[in-house]
Amino acid sequence: MAFGSPSQQKPYHLASSLDPAFDLPTVPKLGDDASADDIKHAESIAKERETAFQVAVETGNYSAICKPGLQPTLFLCRPIHGPAVVWLDGEIKRRRLQPPELAQLAFRMGVISVDIPGVKFETETVDGFKMIRESSLGQIYSIGRDDGDVELGPAIVFEIGGLLWSRAVQGVSPKS
Repeated sequence: MAFGSPSQQKPYHLASSLDPAFDLPTVPKLGDDASADDIKHAESIAKERETAFQVAVETGNYSAICKPGLQPTLFLCRPIHGPAVVWLDGEIKRRRLQPPELAQLAFRMGVISVDIPGVKFETETVDGFKMIRESSLGQIYSIGRDDGDVELGPAIVFEIGGLLWSRAVQGVSPKS
């Protein structure tokens, strides 16, 4: 066989940078009166945080950025490629999907399971593509609500869905 299977054609794990198991630098919140030096410092920390997380995503080595003794929540994902990318791109255009809607649809198409006890996704087939039922997403959207953080679950879906879509259209890093 001349062509081997690229790594992106196998299931893989993703995690959210928002996971409290990660020991990533905290970007300071700036007020409207922040100085140029404060802004520059915050941007530097944000870049450091983004780089550390991106390396972990690309290599699949999340333990390198974990707090001692903690494991991140991992999402088992299937690659979105070939006809699925074409279909998803068509849905974006037909339905004029905004970024949060695109991320949710990519999340539904790409995520197979998550290692949170008790969370099990129901699936459906839409136009020949297996995906998580929209009604099952409440389990993820509710993450953080008990702690008063109603934005955490949607932010996780947006981040993971965005990573899935990015891998679908750009491919994966050679480090993967």
